[in-house]
Amino acid sequence: MKKNINHLALALAFAVVLFACKKYEPLPFNNKDGLTGNPGIYMPQSAVSSNFIKVSVFRKFAGQADSIYKAYFNAYLSGYVAAASGIAVTFEVDVVKLDSLNALELAAGRPPYELLPDSVYTISGLNGTIPANERGSELQTISIHDTRIQDNHKYILPITLKSASGGSINSKLATTFYTFSIVCRPVYSQSMFQGDFIVVKDDWSDYSPGQICTLTTVGPNQFSFKYVESGAKPIVVTVNTTTFETSVARQVYTSDNGYGAGYGPISCESVSGNAANYVSPCDGTFSIRLKHTANNGAANFGEATIVLKRQ
Repeated sequence: MKKNINHLALALAFAVVLFACKKYEPLPFNNKDGLTGNPGIYMPQSAVSSNFIKVSVFRKFAGQADSIYKAYFNAYLSGYVAAASGIAVTFEVDVVKLDSLNALELAAGRPPYELLPDSVYTISGLNGTIPANERGSELQTISIHDTRIQDNHKYILPITLKSASGGSINSKLATTFYTFSIVCRPVYSQSMFQGDFIVVKDDWSDYSPGQICTLTTVGPNQFSFKYVESGAKPIVVTVNTTTFETSVARQVYTSDNGYGAGYGPISCESVSGNAANYVSPCDGTFSIRLKHTANNGAANFGEATIVLKRQ
């Protein structure tokens, strides 16, 4: 940018698993957790997963349409016989268990879990029934909105079997902790890289961090942006949709005045193979490292990286 060019001019003058609806099998009667001969009621999800179930939310690109990921829970009657009559069961989101778990996390030197925000999920119900002559209650569904869950959070949702109208609750298997992670499986989307983006950094110093730079669609895998010099021309960026590498062919991007530095129009081109040349569809980031030179070859103004992030 201007100050970079001026400095050079002076010198010359002298970069969920989507959970399928599954059938939870009863526990074997092998004295595990004291269940042999004990017709306790428990959460089968807790039994098959050592109390923890991991929900992976797959993200392809920022701004994608909302998708629902699902996990399930219910109650199950252990023992040798089915329920003689209907057993009403209730569940709760158990913040007390979360506090206890976080005490262990902190004692182990790990960051605490955060309760999954209410805005991210819905639960189909917290009440159910184990019907007469059956062993399990109906499945309740946790529906997670993938566009509402945020990156870089240690989210958890503890569901506890709170009460049962008949039979005792097995306390060791009464709580299932659902943990959540975002898994990026990037797919390039033309609609993703257009519109207003926030400037994260601009080594060329035309923009300040936090300012807005607009991307304009040029083609299926191309978009453009402009620097802020008066009369600036669009810089066309090409994206390799397999590797997500960005590149810029050599092109003039200033007016004939070239920031008034006295060298005429200025050109730029990407620095081939540089690690700063990429788009990240999952979080909506665009980055490119450009080499700036006088178009007539009279001056080399150095390299500069610009990084933009979707609002």
